[in-house]
Amino acid sequence: MAWDRRRVAVIRAWGLAAGLAAGVVLAGVTLVVSDVYLDLPTLRDRVRIVHVFPGLAAVVLPFPLVDRTPGLTLMSARPPVVLALFRLGGVLLTSAPVVAALLLVGWTLPGALVVVAFLGIAAAACALAGLWYWVPMMGLLVVWLQWGSREEVVHAGGVWLSVDVALFVVGSALYVALECGRVRSLTREAGTSSGRRRGADTIRP
Repeated sequence: MAWDRRRVAVIRAWGLAAGLAAGVVLAGVTLVVSDVYLDLPTLRDRVRIVHVFPGLAAVVLPFPLVDRTPGLTLMSARPPVVLALFRLGGVLLTSAPVVAALLLVGWTLPGALVVVAFLGIAAAACALAGLWYWVPMMGLLVVWLQWGSREEVVHAGGVWLSVDVALFVVGSALYVALECGRVRSLTREAGTSSGRRRGADTIRP
């Protein structure tokens, strides 16, 4: 029972429940407006709104990757690499409804998994920019919409599957490495601060 309470507390602290809710909402909107076209000022041609959602998912869903409770992270008995992998797994779970929605509107599996590729890039952005990760991801979304061959992704084949997996693995590896380095740095700072306080307590006038 205590373990269950800890698990619920972690889910709340990381924001995974909110992330999953956001993923479900994005999936629902994807199913409803998949055939709607948009006229955007920066684009020469109209764009199907469904192409917005892979990049939008990478703007909305990755926030659980940003550690907003570093004190709790330092107190965790699990190694930093395990915590980082758990966060990545949780964000993958939140993206599952969006991937499923793209499959339901006719995308191939390699095409739908472009969402996962975007998340890999977003993971690296989270490690590098923290809560400002959405800025480079918005820029990437604009570039994606400018790309004239984006419609080919709908019917993408096996080569795209390799690209999707590679981008996710590389981005995730960078995220894990930078997060572990950040936690080690926090641990050293906490140890130094604690040592100074203990030293100060032993000095009497």
